Amino acid sequence: MAGSLKNVTNWPELAKQGGYEVAVVAEKLGVSPRCLEKFFKRYMPNNPHNLFALWRAEEVGNLKAAGMVGKEIIDKVNLANPASLTRALILATGRGLRQARRKA
Repeated sequence: MAGSLKNVTNWPELAKQGGYEVAVVAEKLGVSPRCLEKFFKRYMPNNPHNLFALWRAEEVGNLKAAGMVGKEIIDKVNLANPASLTRALILATGRGLRQARRKA
């Protein structure tokens, strides 16, 4: 299975399509979540959960910079609640939701 996973070149886009859920992405690829975790451990710099969280945070930062409001971002990137949005913004930009509203 690792051979077929090596051919994947668009991991961030695949994660986005799978709602940044490891199990959904693994299912799309036809492997188990454990197989995906083993592949990431061996060939990637981080585990899938952490990389997906980083990619989601980047997407949140981009959407916020584009002027999208919090509720729209939460729905678009499959976040559970506003607290998750704040954590993702801090991870992406170093600034929380209130600081992001203020002009730098």
